[in-house]
Amino acid sequence: MLTLLLQHPEKEIYGYRVMDALEYSSGKTYRILARLTGANWLIRHDPGVDGVSGKPRVTYSIAPSARTTIKAALADARERERRGSRFRAHGPRLPPSIE
Repeated sequence: MLTLLLQHPEKEIYGYRVMDALEYSSGKTYRILARLTGANWLIRHDPGVDGVSGKPRVTYSIAPSARTTIKAALADARERERRGSRFRAHGPRLPPSIE
């Protein structure tokens, strides 16, 4: 997902476009987007409701301050994969929420 977003880091992209490109379910796509947004790796742009369909038109873009961190994390994941590691990177670790 991050590799896809890094192709055009200044561009805002709709979540459903990410979902289509990666062939993920909507639940998986939006959970990952929410996690990356919560870690401040992505910026969620919410301009409001589409006047025609009445649906929210939310887009996402990579936070400029996170680009270096994201590139380093992806390089680390590629290196682990090259070495045959069985462990996958699952994105930023977030503190447990208190609810």
